[in-house]
Amino acid sequence: MKQIILASTSPRRRELMKKLGLPFRAVETSYPEACHPEAKPKDL
Repeated sequence: MKQIILASTSPRRRELMKKLGLPFRAVETSYPEACHPEAKPKDL
């Protein structure tokens, strides 16, 4: 099985991947994430 690249260092996401038994690697991204509460998902 191929390894999944998880572009997140969230401990909760890592825990879920481990529980699912999926091979993954967590890689921190330098992409700036901004929160836009009023934005529609399709616009993001």
